[in-house]
Amino acid sequence: DALPISQPALSEAELCAYHEAEYVESGGVCGGKPFVPCGVSGCGKWAQCVDPYDVCECTNGDTVPSADFETSRACEQRVASTSQQRVFWTLSGFLHFAGFALSVRVMWEFWFNSRLHPPYTLMQSFAAIFVPDMAYSSVYFFFHFTNLLRGSEIADAPCDAVAFITFGIVIATFCGPVIVAAVTYLKLKRLSQGDLQWSISRGVLALILAVPWLLGIAFALIVQQAGYLGSYRGLYCYAKTWDHFVTGGLTMLTFLLATALTIFFYVLAFINVRRTMVAAKQHIAARKASRTVAIRGAVLVAAYFLTWILWTAVGFSSWLGSGPSIPL
Repeated sequence: DALPISQPALSEAELCAYHEAEYVESGGVCGGKPFVPCGVSGCGKWAQCVDPYDVCECTNGDTVPSADFETSRACEQRVASTSQQRVFWTLSGFLHFAGFALSVRVMWEFWFNSRLHPPYTLMQSFAAIFVPDMAYSSVYFFFHFTNLLRGSEIADAPCDAVAFITFGIVIATFCGPVIVAAVTYLKLKRLSQGDLQWSISRGVLALILAVPWLLGIAFALIVQQAGYLGSYRGLYCYAKTWDHFVTGGLTMLTFLLATALTIFFYVLAFINVRRTMVAAKQHIAARKASRTVAIRGAVLVAAYFLTWILWTAVGFSSWLGSGPSIPL
């Protein structure tokens, strides 16, 4: 009888390694785990297929493979490095300090300038912009300043509170230019009708100014209940992820809607003033008055749009799956 040939047993891993080239070429299974190249499977959020015969790779240094990368082939944003945090807190703190200082100056005018007191309704409506801006710059200036002094971000519970407050403030800020434009239109319309003393009572004005805050609180409650308020990559406390509609999508849509309504009311004011002056056969005055309304409206819309478009666009692009890298 022939003697059996004694051969060492090979482990599953060794067998897989021996036939690796065959499995890669055929997209087969080794060890119970299928290998499907990214050219066939595609890649998830913040991942890209550099080599169609290899696995997916994260798009930049600020993203890392997610916990379920083998199945989702998606990446997620990592916590910012210490260098990124310090640079962000320094620059953002400086900008918010400038906003805080300007807000204090505006508050001084509201307090001591008699032209901003009742019954000057048009000027009082600017409180819809001033109050949220001052609250926003105050909260974030002290937030970034204390983070720099401490060298780390605040604890989770205070961060969640800051996130709730600032989310509501941002929505209220978006509504500010709409209120100013609407009051401008109503004031000019009543003036064109001969009502020189028209004004909004304090109670009604207070209610109008409170509506953006109520809307902001409602939106913040929605996002909080969804569990999306908190620290964003260890940089600031707002929405801890922009992947969902109630964060990136809702913020961008609110911003665009507010911009559109602001333009709409200023266009109505422009048309109303010009029509009234032309009807009174004051063509030169009509051109000057309508031009003044148009310029002031354009300045307000441009300042508002340019101030917020970058921030909202970054959140919106993150919701769509494009994560900008911070090269630090």
